Amino acid sequence: HADYHPGDGERKQEDRTGYTTQNNNVHVNNHAPLPPPPNHQLPVPPSGSFHPPTSHHLPRHAPSSYNPMHPPVPPHHNAMHPSPHQNRNSSLPPPQFHQNLAASSHTLQPSPQTDQRFQFSQTTPPPSHVPPASHVQTDPYLRPSRPHHPMPPSPMNPPIHNPPTFQPPPPYHQPPPPYPTPPVPQQQQQMRRPQPVAFENKSSPPQKIDPSQIPRPPLFTRPYDQPSIPLYYPRQHVLSDDINPPPAADSRFLTSDDGNAAPQLLRATLSAIPRDRSTHSQSGDLPIALLCNPLAVVSADVSPRPRMLPGATEAEGWAAVMRVPLVENNTTNNNDSAPPRCHKCNAYANPFFHVNEQSECNFCNARTDVPATAHGTIEYVVGGPYVTRSTPVQPSFVYALDLTTPHLESYLPMIEQVGLSMIHTALSAHVKIAIVFVSSFGIYLPRYRESENEGATVNFVVMSDITEDPFCPLPFDEWSLKLPTAHSTQESHIVNTTIGRLKEYISLIQKELKPLVKQLDTKNPYNKMGHANSCGGAALAFVADALKESGGRGTLISWRRPSLGVGTIRDRERRSIKRYQKEERQLYVPLQFQKENNKDLDGGDLKVASFYSNLAKDCAKNRVVLDIVMQSRPLPGAFMDLATLGQLCRVTCGKLTWIKTTSEWKEALQQALLRPVCSFYGTDAIFKIRCSNGFQVKSYLPYTTVGVSVDSSLMGSPELELGVVHPDTCIAVELEHRVGGLSKREKICYVQSALLYTTPSGQRRVRVSTLALKISSTAADVYRGIDFGALTAFLTRQVVEQLVDPRQGDDQTLHAARQKLRSRAIKAVAGYRSNTSNGTNLPHGQLILPQKLQLLPLFCMSMLKSALLRASLPTRKSGMRADHPDPLADERAYALWHGSNAHPTVAMLLVHPNIFSLSKLTDGAGEWHIPDKVEDNQSELLKATYHACIKLPNTIPPTISCIEDDQIYLIDDGLNIYIFVGKDVNKEVKAELIEVTREGCNLSTSSDYGRQVGRLVWQLRTYSAIGSGSESDTLRTAFLPVIFALAHSSHKDPFEEKVLNLMVQDQKGDELDYENFLCEFHKNVQATFKVASNRIKQ
Repeated sequence: HADYHPGDGERKQEDRTGYTTQNNNVHVNNHAPLPPPPNHQLPVPPSGSFHPPTSHHLPRHAPSSYNPMHPPVPPHHNAMHPSPHQNRNSSLPPPQFHQNLAASSHTLQPSPQTDQRFQFSQTTPPPSHVPPASHVQTDPYLRPSRPHHPMPPSPMNPPIHNPPTFQPPPPYHQPPPPYPTPPVPQQQQQMRRPQPVAFENKSSPPQKIDPSQIPRPPLFTRPYDQPSIPLYYPRQHVLSDDINPPPAADSRFLTSDDGNAAPQLLRATLSAIPRDRSTHSQSGDLPIALLCNPLAVVSADVSPRPRMLPGATEAEGWAAVMRVPLVENNTTNNNDSAPPRCHKCNAYANPFFHVNEQSECNFCNARTDVPATAHGTIEYVVGGPYVTRSTPVQPSFVYALDLTTPHLESYLPMIEQVGLSMIHTALSAHVKIAIVFVSSFGIYLPRYRESENEGATVNFVVMSDITEDPFCPLPFDEWSLKLPTAHSTQESHIVNTTIGRLKEYISLIQKELKPLVKQLDTKNPYNKMGHANSCGGAALAFVADALKESGGRGTLISWRRPSLGVGTIRDRERRSIKRYQKEERQLYVPLQFQKENNKDLDGGDLKVASFYSNLAKDCAKNRVVLDIVMQSRPLPGAFMDLATLGQLCRVTCGKLTWIKTTSEWKEALQQALLRPVCSFYGTDAIFKIRCSNGFQVKSYLPYTTVGVSVDSSLMGSPELELGVVHPDTCIAVELEHRVGGLSKREKICYVQSALLYTTPSGQRRVRVSTLALKISSTAADVYRGIDFGALTAFLTRQVVEQLVDPRQGDDQTLHAARQKLRSRAIKAVAGYRSNTSNGTNLPHGQLILPQKLQLLPLFCMSMLKSALLRASLPTRKSGMRADHPDPLADERAYALWHGSNAHPTVAMLLVHPNIFSLSKLTDGAGEWHIPDKVEDNQSELLKATYHACIKLPNTIPPTISCIEDDQIYLIDDGLNIYIFVGKDVNKEVKAELIEVTREGCNLSTSSDYGRQVGRLVWQLRTYSAIGSGSESDTLRTAFLPVIFALAHSSHKDPFEEKVLNLMVQDQKGDELDYENFLCEFHKNVQATFKVASNRIKQ
């Protein structure tokens, strides 16, 4: 039974409007008001270089491979007009824990605390099964080596020069009221409070909790019931008396930069930082960390590429409303272009520079003549010491295709589509594209030539040295295709000529491929059959050598691990269950991290590890980014060593993509190729975090962080060197207290991120974001300020570090990582019980969870059952084949890859899937939810708050008891979308939803039901993006292919076992189901609480 109390030492009172107000019983007034916002604005040079939003590309038509659906397309957002009397300060919905409680005798009741209490009962337990979907969750819940070339000073520490002169601005306008507190729904107010029943003895029968009363993760499309989505003001939020985190990372909201960094760019795990280590210890040692997306918001002079709506035949021009202001100076090649900074600590000017008779730096309290700025995030065009290369990184792209892949003919049209997208949407004047073919006979370079006599021709040059020192025999300009883009010219005939050259280039290559493919049927010079081996390692070394002068991006598309030549990876996987469980650790840990004294590795393995380590260092030095795309069957037939290949991608800032051959593999691969090149990005980047007095940067997480970490202890904190930065690049930074902690006089502390990067057009810029956070001396305030999304993302990275960091020693095991995760969660909850008045004054028989940690036990349990930490157990393939381990080492390595890049929006989803029933799509599910119209004279930001979306149905718990054989379900696990069809589903319903083709199953586009489900898929792929340019610019780490899993009574579908593994609330091996896990979790919290109480008494 659950006894729900919705407050952290706070009492709620209902006012006349039906909203709830909170009066703190215990409140420490540690929020002294800061100086008023500065009356300064950004310098605007006479030339007017403060850029308004403009578009620099032509509208892109739908890709030729795009399969259009036919639902009605919503009207353009700017044409929506609301009633002038509507309230535009809408809020997120309140936590709704269960409707339809009439079917259960156990109900929830709000009480004067905002913690979550589960009351354990020794009476007859309720049924262990979950009620039918109609009685569960009818509303979503609210859940909460530095380059080898000479380097100039870092972006945070260059020489200080005279800053540009600031002009007096107009008066600073105060924003509207702060982000409102959501009301308690009338339904919750009418709930009855159950009689509490406490523990009496340890010999009681098994404790049970009504699963229908347990909090569930909410949907990211919330809120639905408001006329507009919330508009968040971060500065006013931090200056208010309330302690609350920003809106949930996976909810729909927009931010107005009123002088503090937006949570889309900087999000802290704690909105109230513990003042010292003692307060931090009392708060359960909750991690103090930042999740940074430095390019999540586009610059003022950039328009993202258009998005494709379901049912549309052409892309829609969708301008981003959240933009970072850009400041340009008249001189960009001398030291006068340096941004304004503090002369003592080198912190950049920001809105929190104290303005008295003279400005005062908020980081070091030194006097300075630099005035404050008006924006929490700002960009400067820089030159001089900020330029780290003589020539900028060129937009050069090389695609290496494995000739032995069975789908080779399908790859070339996809690359052609990528080239067409570059021509229309690239932000640089010219791009260069090249294709090479990889086989065990060598690496083939197609040279494209145009002459008046012979016309256009392609001939191949072969580089046969794949075993010693692969190299590029020709300069890159001689065998690449140069494509002028629409950004460089608006003349249509030039663009059309470029498109014609690209298509002819691809067509000629296709004609010349047949002899190369036929050659694979013979033996190569190494006396091996040509089609049986892949020299992927040599191909990667070749691409790195080809791009070492210009920099750029290389992509290898293959279907097997490198098995010939340099970088050959031997098959170390033995799929015998007993040996697999013993040796698995050597398979999901990259070879680059293996110890030299490891008995399971031979000299060849260490040589391979050295090869990939040195290759990564050379690429990082030359700013060459390497992507690897692996395509395989649903259950790969051989070991691919994604761990070793993924580490190469991680260091070079590339992407690892694993595509399983299904009916939608082509669309998945097309998007994997489009995403890196068509979105806004920066190259040759250096990232740095600065903290105000009292705390400092501890480390970047995980140990295998993206890019190369450079220790710069003489300059304060380590820097991160990145070959490329994308909008979805998420960097985790752990912070710690200095000796003595934060000053007792200060009520606010500050962190500042600086990203020095080069735009695709070659302009050097520094992006500065400053985030103010409250300081707290009480554990209760710390718990109130927990950002659950940021916390889960950081905990995920801690798990990844525990498994792959060679510094962990003997603790680098699955068992140790599982125990560490449990202990962190238990310590966090026990600290709340021990050190807050809410926890110490209540009976010991209650499991008390802080409001912001209600989903923490669910997250931990789901993590333990995910591919990250789940033990490899035997399972049977389809048919009569032998048992195999599940998960495989490659599956665990791929989960670790995505875990190391986890963003606060998807960290929970990566371990706890969202499941939707598709059998009864009612209440507008699958249809456009279009808010009221907005007036034309409103600002673009306000217009964007009236943002249309596809309404999603309610989720059901991921347990097999909720899955019916005659129903159809859509399952989103963060990386894939599964359509699970029960074995007893009516044939007519199947025919209406599924179209069967030669390549497999696809969603029907000819029926209303198929199009309705197609719209749901589109919304899940776009996720919570608002104002972004395209579905490819969202915060998911990968494109979501649709995979059909058909249940059969006679045999199992290859993906049916994957779906069953996603039922994380059921018992899996030694891991308990959710109800029993909560009971066990409660016992551990009780034991920790008793130990802490006894220590205090002593």
